[in-house]
Formats: sequence, structure tokens, C-alpha cells
Amino acid sequence: MAELRSRIVSPTRARISPGCGGTSNAIAISMPNVSANQPSAESSAAKFSAWQRRRARQRRRAKWPLLIGSAVLVLAALLHLRLLPFAGIFERLERANLDLFFRLRGELKPDPRIHLVVIDDASLQKFGGWPWPRTKLAELVARILAGNPNLVVCDFVLPAKPEEAAGTKTLADVVTASPKIIFPYYFSDLGKPAGNSAVPAAIAASAYLLFDFREKLFRHPPVAAGTVNHAAEELLAASLPGGHINLFPEEHAGDANVRWEAQIVRYGEAYFPSLPVQAAAQFLQLTRGQVQVKVGAGVQIGDIFVSTDRRGWTLINYYGGAGAFPQTSAALILQKSASAEFAGKIVFIGLTAAGTQDFVPTPTSSRLPGVEKLATSTSNILQGDSLIRNNTIENFEFVALAVLGLATLLAALRLPRLYIGVVLLGLVLLAWVGAFGLFTLGRTWIQCVGIIFAIVAVGGVTALLRQKLGVAPQIKHSLGDATPVVVTDANGELVRLGRFEIIGEIGAGAMGKIYEGYDSTINRRVAIKTIRADLMLGNSERVRQRFLREAQAAGALNHPNIVAIYQADEAGPFSFIAMEFLEGETFEKIIEKRAPLPLEEICRLVAPICDALDYAHRNGVVHRDIKPANIMLTHDGIVKVMDFGIAHVDYSTLTQDGAVLGTPSYMSPEQIRGDKVDGQSDIFSLGVIVYEMATGQRPFLGESLATISNRILAQMPILASDLNPKLSPAFDAALMQTMAKDKPKRFATAKEFAEALLAMDELKKF
Repeated sequence: MAELRSRIVSPTRARISPGCGGTSNAIAISMPNVSANQPSAESSAAKFSAWQRRRARQRRRAKWPLLIGSAVLVLAALLHLRLLPFAGIFERLERANLDLFFRLRGELKPDPRIHLVVIDDASLQKFGGWPWPRTKLAELVARILAGNPNLVVCDFVLPAKPEEAAGTKTLADVVTASPKIIFPYYFSDLGKPAGNSAVPAAIAASAYLLFDFREKLFRHPPVAAGTVNHAAEELLAASLPGGHINLFPEEHAGDANVRWEAQIVRYGEAYFPSLPVQAAAQFLQLTRGQVQVKVGAGVQIGDIFVSTDRRGWTLINYYGGAGAFPQTSAALILQKSASAEFAGKIVFIGLTAAGTQDFVPTPTSSRLPGVEKLATSTSNILQGDSLIRNNTIENFEFVALAVLGLATLLAALRLPRLYIGVVLLGLVLLAWVGAFGLFTLGRTWIQCVGIIFAIVAVGGVTALLRQKLGVAPQIKHSLGDATPVVVTDANGELVRLGRFEIIGEIGAGAMGKIYEGYDSTINRRVAIKTIRADLMLGNSERVRQRFLREAQAAGALNHPNIVAIYQADEAGPFSFIAMEFLEGETFEKIIEKRAPLPLEEICRLVAPICDALDYAHRNGVVHRDIKPANIMLTHDGIVKVMDFGIAHVDYSTLTQDGAVLGTPSYMSPEQIRGDKVDGQSDIFSLGVIVYEMATGQRPFLGESLATISNRILAQMPILASDLNPKLSPAFDAALMQTMAKDKPKRFATAKEFAEALLAMDELKKF
């Protein structure tokens, strides 16, 4: 045998793509003495280089949707944080969405402990236009106090007027007699440096006394005022400490709606509360020491915490349009005795007459009387109804924007286009419905427009770029942390299997497909054989076991004429084997193009096969599917036996089902009968191949599988020399012995067959 092996080309290991049962290879080869017009090794190398360049371009293009999508996400975050000059449009859209939330939510019930006495149209018709004489106001207040309210809050400022001195004194006497009255004040020159003028002691007494961290006021400064306007000092001295009634519409952003209540305003070195804060504190009979400002977070009023933003502003939760609170006309009170409805309640006195100017636009009403706005803010405090819009909410929004934006980016990068639209719609609905749910159930205003913009912009831009650049989505499948990942494109085609990148499909065999792959970790091209999905139906475990048995059999073999196995594994729905990538031509192609071959060339090609089979048989491995398509001659002149796809390991304990496996024209009689096979079955199949190489015709012909099978079982073929006169009787005898029906009559080993060929006289000179 050593003599025979020395006569062939040195068996240097080559990387070539294996053929697979019954199919042609993706890459044709050339060999010595083959016509020069056959594809060369350079064409395969050029194809691989082209794939590498294409992969590099795809990787560069694949980065652009990710980079641009990420940049859009950052831009959306900056817009949401109002850090860009044109972010004002988002502010307007957020407020419009808030107004929509109010309308969709509907009306709520205000605090029943609040009652309004309104100076309406009927009151002005009866007692004259506004302002009324202070003696008339004194009469109205006295009648209200007769109803034994807990607190009376006036929604108008009565400044000192010489002509009203007598009326002011009368009103002050009424207030002094029953100290349950609060008069408001208001600031002007808002946003300017805080004024330094002294204020009446009664107003000074209304300023906040306690702060959790007063130094934080410099980091979160409340709005400042340059001037304070107040009632006559005589009235202030007789009444309870009041608060400011300033309105803060967002006119600077093109929106006049009043949504906020400034709970803290700075004047001089003091910080003053709103009238609703004072009304709630006085109603609860709290002292200044029981009200504390938690800078940047809210105001603690006894057991009630009123949440604010960094500025000290609270978002007003309107209960509905005008008329949400119970009201009594001032004319009715002045004409009759005080109502018993006032007992124990807060009574607000204010204007609702159409001809007055005390109306404010709100999200729920274009003309809400100012007294109802004050009553709403006070009810918010007492019932804990104020909307929450604080630092925590802002941080939550940023996190939500980042998470949903990244989820959108990931979906746009990986999902098919149709699914992207569904995901975007789902995320948009999640953001909006979630924000509305928190508004309705949690009294929290989530500014979701910026989040929705991030979802739509990131998803839309990323998906569009991916489409324009031709970047296909890649979908990963994995059965667990220990299972290699499978990556497919949008059409379900493999992109990666385990650690191997898929270059393309190069064949399909009896058990599955074969791909050309690339192992980037060691810069090596491989052939990857996968199992067919339809073979898995109904008997998946048996087929999987048999498939992996191929790796068990071939992986244990280490021979220069047997294809090397690098890895056998499972990934996602695939079982696969990674092996040498071969560049060459199968014997099937060689026979088709050049048979009959010269005898010396036949021996040069068959000897390595005999050597490989003899090695495999001595190691307990039977190929069971020896045929021309499973033998390849590489561009380096190396003969390789491939595809142990149905190999049988003698010492395997797996159940054998007796199934007929193999290619009928090259099967041994015992294979057709379903008997147990051994190495002599491979020798029979090799004899059939040699016969075809020498004559150009298969020894067992027939129009059907049944006919072929019957001839293999019962008939001897025509002598090869009858078809090719150049062949000797010794050659005929060797072939007939390999194809004997009874195993004992065949060569005992493949080595004996090779030695018989070399012993022929016509080859002794070779």
C-alpha cells in the first residue's frame, strides 16, 4: 500500500467544498490533464474576495441606520428637555395634549366644603355696577358671616381710597367682629428684581416662615416681583393673613390659558404664598409653623403635601367648566337672610357678571370666573387633587423616552417593514394611553408628545434609511445561553450559524443544505452542512441523532483523504456540521466529462480512496454511501472522501431501524436487502465507481429503481473490457471480485483491492 500511495500526488490537506448526495457542486474545479477552459481556483478565490468586499460594504452601510437613528433619538431628547431653540413648538403641543386630556376625562367633583357667593348680572342689576360701595360690601359680608361659615375669602383687592374712608371703616368693623375674613393682594412687575419696599405687617405675616433647605432657593429661584398691591391697611389689620391672586398665563408661548398656580413668589427677602395655600391653611386652622416649603418639591400644609415643580408652581386640576361649585347670588343674600349652606364651609366672594373683566381662559373653559379658579386651586389642596408635575416626573419622562426610543431603534433595525409599522403604532399608543391613564388615575401630567415624536422619528428615519441602503433585518434565534445563535434575514435566509458567517448556499443533499461559511475567529472558510427540516417531522430525535452521528464518525477520523470535521453542534432549529471547505471537482463531474479514463489515471485516483476506506474500516466506520458525488479531487490534486452523512459506527448504541440508506446505483446487495453492512459494502460501491470510470457506463442500468435493485441483487454486469477494449482480463477479474453478490467472494479489505490493481502487468511500468 505504501508503494501505491507513493505513486500519487502528496496528500497535502486542502480546504474544499464537499459535494452532497445527488447534486452538483456550486464550484467547479480543474485537475491535471483537464481541459483549460474549466473554472480555475482563482475564480473561487475571486468570488470569496468579492464576498469579503461586499460584506465590508454591508457592514459599513448597516452602521448608518444605527448611527442616524441614535442621532435622531438624541435630538428628540434635547427637544424634550427644551434645550434647542425651536423646542417651543413641542411646548405648545404638550399643552394642547393636556387640554385634550381634560376634555376626554370629563368633570370631577370638587370639595363640597367650598361655596361661592357670586356678584353676578342679577346683583349688578339690583344694586348697581361694580365696584360697589364698601358699605354695601360690609352688608354682604355681615350677612354671609351670619351663616356661620368657617372662612370667608374675598377675590378682590380693596385699596385705600380717601372717598371710601367711611365705608372702609365700616367693613373693617365687620371683619374685626368676626375674624374669619381673608383679603388678597397681588404682585406686579413680575420677573423683575425683587422689590425692597416695606409691606404692611399683615402681609409680612403671611410670608412663609419654614423652609427645608433655604439655600436651595438660589438653585431653584421662584418668580420675583417688583411691586406689591394690597387692600387698605385698616382692612388688612382686621383680617387673617392673605395670599397673592396673580395669574400666570403662558402668553410667552402663544397660549393664554391659565394652568399653573404659583405657590411661592419672592418679594424682597421674603417668600409669599398663593391665596389658595393661605385659604387651606386658615380653613384647617394651621399656624405659620405648620406650613413648610420643601424647596423644589412642594409645600407641606399640615398633613397635606402640595407637589410643585422646581419653580414652586402647581398644575391646576380643573373640575370642569364654569359652574362646577355651588353658588349663591349676592343679590339673593342681600335681599334675604344668610343661607344655612354656609355653615362650616369656605365661602369665596367674587365676580361672575358678564360685564366685568374677572375671567380667565383655562383648558376647560374659555371664560372661567376668577373666583372659580381660586376655588379650584383651594379644592385641589384640600382634596389632594393637584396635578403632579415635578422633578421625578421629568426624570421618568426622560427614561421613558430613552427606553421607548431604544426599543423603536432596535425594532426598526431588526424587524421587517410591516412589523415596524405595527410596533411603532403600538409604542405610540402605549405612550399616549399610558400618559392619559396616569393623568386620569394618578393625577400626573406626563408630557408624552416628545416621547411620541422620538418613537415616530427614530423608527421612521431608521426604517427609511435601512430600506434606502438595502440593509436587511437580521433575526436572532437561540434556545438558551449555551446554544449558538442563529441569525436570519427578513426572508428567512441564514446569515450566521453559531460563530460562522454564511457566504451562500453551495449545495443540497440527502439530509439537508450545504453552505459556504466563514469563521472570522481564525480566518478560515468552511463548509456547513445542515439537516433538512422536513426530515425532522415525526421522527426528529432519530434523525437528529443520526445526523450528529455523522460528526461522531467522521470527526474521529484523521486522514489526509477524508474531509476534516471542525465542529458539530445545534443552533436554534438547526443541527449542523462545519467541515473543510473544498475547491475542486467531484468524480461525478470527472466521469461525466472524461470517461472512460486511462487505467493509470484510474489507479492514481482510486488508490487514495482505498487508503481512506481501509483507514476508516479499521477504525470501525463504514461510509455506506460511496458514490462519485461523494469523492472530490481538489485543485491541489488531493482526493477527498466526503459526506459520512449515513455512516454507521459499529460501537454505536443507537437503535438501528434497518432503513435503506444510500444511492441505489452504487448500493451493495446487502444494503438493498436492508441487511447489516460492513466495510465490504463500501468496497462493492467503489467497484461500481471504478467500472464507470473505466467504461463511462454504470454496471447496473435500468429505467426504474426496482429494475436497478433487481439487477444488483441477481445479475452480474457486462465485462468492462467488452465496453472498453483497452482493459485487460485482470482488470475485469478485479472488478468482478469487488462486485460479487456474496460478501465472502469480495476483497476482504480496500487495501487488497488497491494491491490487485497495482499487480496488473500493464501498471507495473507506472
